[in-house]
Amino acid sequence: MLIQLKEITKVYRTREIETTALDNVNIGIEKGEFVSVMGPSRCGKSTLLNIVGHRSFPTALWPRSAPGGLDSCSRVSTLSPR
Repeated sequence: MLIQLKEITKVYRTREIETTALDNVNIGIEKGEFVSVMGPSRCGKSTLLNIVGHRSFPTALWPRSAPGGLDSCSRVSTLSPR
């Protein structure tokens, strides 16, 4: 498994509102596999891609990737806030 995300949750909070963008999402992508992310507006597609690309961080997570996968990138070791 090149990329595996398990039980990813992302919640956006303000003083008045709590919005769950991702709720215990699981995804696995094998090397060479083509993947598309589709869904209606405001369902969490961009949030998911931002987490995979390390532009955003999940509220709760259990990350794992195979040797030579995501963890081997020099700019990334885990999906945890800095």
